[in-house]
Amino acid sequence: MFNEIDDIIECIPYLDRGNWEQCRLNTYVTSMIDHKKVKINEFLPFPWESNKVTKPSKGNIEISSEDIKRLKELEKQWSKHG
Repeated sequence: MFNEIDDIIECIPYLDRGNWEQCRLNTYVTSMIDHKKVKINEFLPFPWESNKVTKPSKGNIEISSEDIKRLKELEKQWSKHG
């Protein structure tokens, strides 16, 4: 469960993707009254439209024996409640 937290946090910006797409379309159509024609994905680019999917590198993470003990204690506590 805890190992999925990074992935969940990373995907938070994509939760409202449909709402953002609708907002962009409405703004795009409204702005076309006085502006030159531009492709909609150039008008307001979103991260999910890029061809490059980059994941930030987390680097080397060192875990001390104290961290391991603390996490094992937390695991015991959580398993009692679940």
